[in-house]
Amino acid sequence: MLLELEGYDVCIASSEGEAVERALARSPDLIVSDYQLRGGETGVGVVKSIRDRTHTAIPVIFVTGDTATAAIANSKIDNSTLLSKPVRADDLIAVVRQSIAGRRPIAAG
Repeated sequence: MLLELEGYDVCIASSEGEAVERALARSPDLIVSDYQLRGGETGVGVVKSIRDRTHTAIPVIFVTGDTATAAIANSKIDNSTLLSKPVRADDLIAVVRQSIAGRRPIAAG
């Protein structure tokens, strides 16, 4: 809701399959995801799946309340930012703007 109030076009997905489908249809500028998702999925896995299918290093912001070392280490993927809950609205908006400004394609290889 915060991002919509700031004028961003927001699309919500509730599963990896739905997220991939929506990303293919809409070419997002940014992904904001919780680290831990339902059904044992992680935001990292969903983002990697989307990036593989779109061939774009879509920037991502992971939001987590998980302070476990493994979660923090696993969230360190290219073109990503990790924010710990609770996240201040101003901090989120600042990172959103910065992340969108840095969007780039994945090099063919």
